[in-house]
Amino acid sequence: PNFVPYILDKKNKDFNIQGITLGNPLTNAPLQFTQIPPYLKQWGKISWIKYVQTLIAFDLCYSFDKFGWDGAKVFSCRLGLDSIVGPNQEKMLSYMNITSDPSWKNPIGKMIYGFLRDEKVQEYFGIETRKDYEICSKEIPIVLQYDWYTDFTPQLQRIVNEGIQVFVYVGELDTLCNYLGVEKLINSIDWEGKEELLKAPWQNWYTNGEKKALYKKVKNLAFARVPDGTHVAFRDWWNLDWALDVISTVIFDSDQI
Repeated sequence: PNFVPYILDKKNKDFNIQGITLGNPLTNAPLQFTQIPPYLKQWGKISWIKYVQTLIAFDLCYSFDKFGWDGAKVFSCRLGLDSIVGPNQEKMLSYMNITSDPSWKNPIGKMIYGFLRDEKVQEYFGIETRKDYEICSKEIPIVLQYDWYTDFTPQLQRIVNEGIQVFVYVGELDTLCNYLGVEKLINSIDWEGKEELLKAPWQNWYTNGEKKALYKKVKNLAFARVPDGTHVAFRDWWNLDWALDVISTVIFDSDQI
């Protein structure tokens, strides 16, 4: 959502933006982080004591964010994240057999790993030849642990109010960008369809006769939850038929949902 307003401001006729798709977005981190403890509690992944501790940590994080106290915000959010998200995200990934092991069962992931570990590919891009390439490296978060997320809610809000088609989806097995937090983000947007979306019932999304997702759609904003989707719900190999369905119905003919 950060690029679309820029393009709109430039009024560049080379771009005719009809819609955007956001997958498992972390658009307003402090707001969405407050939903991690209840999400994990719902899954039975944390004790009541840990649940209360993390609730306090994330509530402080959100409060400090509103007051602009960056140092306190980062400390309190990191305290909550480090204690529960890391290990539980690993549990979720293991549950769906998504690991850094190149022998995993996901054919798309295996293809990506094989490509990025190929010596000729690494040589072409001028990077150090290594066989232990990981899509989700644990080294990068350590280096960036004192960096912070930019809130793109205002940009997303503008896009929705401009009447541009917006489709948001989230895999329910994702811990960090969990569906409760994404739903809270969507419900925080101020636009003409806000109240209608809040009251709208969830509907079943069927692909080839099989229920693949739950969704809501009001005017130009649609939101879908994928029950067995991970952090990369759009490329989960067991959901590829749904992904193709999304491309055909949402991207090419948004009126179908």
